[in-house]
Amino acid sequence: MKIFNGYEKPIYRAFNEKGEDITGYLNAIDRNFAPFELTGFVGFAKPFTITFDLGDLKDANQAVLCLYGSTRFPDAGEIKDVSDIYKAYKKGMKVQKPVVEVFNNGKWHRIKSCGMPAGHKKVVTYPLYDDRSNSIFKGNEHKIRITFYHEVYLDKLWLSINTNDTYRISELNPISADLHYYGYSEYASYDGKYPGEFDYATKVQVDYAQAAGYYTRYGDVLPLLQNGDNKFVIMKSGDEIKLAFDANNLPELPEGYKRDFIFAAKGFYKAIRPGRAYAYSVDPLPFYGMRSDLSANGAGYYPYDPAPGFIGSLVGRVYAKIAWGYPFSIKDAFALIRDHITGKVRNKYPAELTEYCQTWNTRRTEAYYPAYYANLLPHKNLEKVPLGEQDGKWPMHLASLGIPFGPHSLYSNYVRLWVVTHNPLVVVEEKPANQTTGYSFIALANPFRNTAHFEYNLPVNSLVDLSIYDNTGRLVRKLVNGKQEKGSHQIEWSGEDDMGRKLGSGVYFVKFQTDQTRAVKKVIMLK
Repeated sequence: MKIFNGYEKPIYRAFNEKGEDITGYLNAIDRNFAPFELTGFVGFAKPFTITFDLGDLKDANQAVLCLYGSTRFPDAGEIKDVSDIYKAYKKGMKVQKPVVEVFNNGKWHRIKSCGMPAGHKKVVTYPLYDDRSNSIFKGNEHKIRITFYHEVYLDKLWLSINTNDTYRISELNPISADLHYYGYSEYASYDGKYPGEFDYATKVQVDYAQAAGYYTRYGDVLPLLQNGDNKFVIMKSGDEIKLAFDANNLPELPEGYKRDFIFAAKGFYKAIRPGRAYAYSVDPLPFYGMRSDLSANGAGYYPYDPAPGFIGSLVGRVYAKIAWGYPFSIKDAFALIRDHITGKVRNKYPAELTEYCQTWNTRRTEAYYPAYYANLLPHKNLEKVPLGEQDGKWPMHLASLGIPFGPHSLYSNYVRLWVVTHNPLVVVEEKPANQTTGYSFIALANPFRNTAHFEYNLPVNSLVDLSIYDNTGRLVRKLVNGKQEKGSHQIEWSGEDDMGRKLGSGVYFVKFQTDQTRAVKKVIMLK
C-alpha cells in the first residue's frame, strides 16, 4: 500500500455552469452542499458542472484534487415495481461517470473520469498528474471542470500537495472476530438534508426483506477473514462483526511523529430488491475465476440468460446489441471466442469450497418479504435481468449479483488495520528544549496580533532550523535555516509566509531544532 503524505491547500475559486461563484459551498465540511437540481428519479440529477480555478499551483505534478461528500445511488430509495434506473433510461438518462475536463491552450480537453463519493461521507482523490508524474496542466492556468449526472452532494474540495515525507506502515492482523446479531441503528437527518446519520447506540425496528439461504453461523469467524480467498463471512442484515487487533508489537513512536489508522475491509453486498439477479436467495456466491464475461465492467453482462454456453453467449450478445443497443463489438466477439477456446471461461463453482459452505454457512433463513412487497412479486422485470432463484444449490453458472461487480470486488473477506507512522509537522504535544544541555526556546506575546517574538539560547555553535507550520502541517515560513554562533538570539515573525503574503488568523506551530535538541511551540495569531 502506498500512502500519499501531504498538506492541504484550498482551491482558489469554484463556479457552477451558470457562472455563479460557489466557492463558499465547498470550503468547509458544513453540510452546505454545492447546489444542483433533482429529476424525480432517485439517484439522478440534472447534469451540473463545477469549474475549479486552482490558482497558483507551483507543485502541480504533486497535487491531488480531493472531493468530500456523499452520493445517493440510483434505486437507493423505496422499493418499487419498476426501478428508477429503468424509468430514467426511458427518459434518456443513464448511469454514468462524471466527465472531467482540463483547460489547456485556450480550450477544454476531456481527460479520464474521476469517481463519485462511494456512499456516505467519503473522499474521492483525483491526481492532477499522469503516470509519469507530469502535470495535466500545460500552461500557467490551472483550471479543471467536472460534470456530474447523479445526486452527488459535495461538501468540501481541496488540494493535497505531496511533501514526500517519510512514513512507515505497520500492518495489524485481527486477533479475534465475533459474528453476532446486533440489530438496526436509527437513521435520521437533523437538518432534513441528505444524507442522514446512523446513531449506533439507538436501535430501531426495521422491516427489511430477507434473502433465503444459508448464512455464516454466529461465533468466531476469524479464519474466514485472514486471507483474500473464496471463503466469505455471509452476513444477514442486522449482523455485526466485533474485531480486535493486537497493537503490543507496534514499534515505539519516534519523538515528533504521530500515527494514523487505516481500516480496510474488502467485500461485496447483494441488494434484495426487485429487478436484481437472484435477488431473493443467498446463492450463487462469487468466486475467483468466475466468468469474467458476467462481470460489471460492461464487457459482457448478459441481459436475460445467466447460463449460456459458447453459442448462447455469442448469439445472445448479438441479439442484445440489436434489440437494446448492448455494447458488443467485433473485437469483443473475438475475445469471447478466444476465452472459450483457451478455457479461460470458468463457470463452475469450485468443488473444494463445498466443505467450506457446509462447515461455516449453516444458519438457515427462510425468505421473507415485507407487506410493501405484496404487489411486486413476481416483479415486472422490464430490465430483463436473469431471475430463477435456486435456493441451496450450487448453480453451474453465475449471474450478476445484486449490484454489478467485477474482479475488483472479489479480493474480499479479509480485514486489516494499517498503522501509518509519519512525521507530520503538526505536533500536538509541546515538548521543551533540553534544559540540561543549555538550550532554551521560548515564544513571547502569545497569542499575538501583529508580531510574534521568539528567544532561544545556544550553548555552542549550532545548526538551527526555526520554522513555522500551519495547523494542517504545511510549512509556511523558514525563519532560520543555517549555522549560528553560541549565545542568545531573538527573532520576530510578522505573520507572513515565505512569499511575503499575510496569513490568516489561527493556530500555528513553531519548530525549533538543532543537532542536539528539538522543541515545538503552539502560537495563536489573532485578527
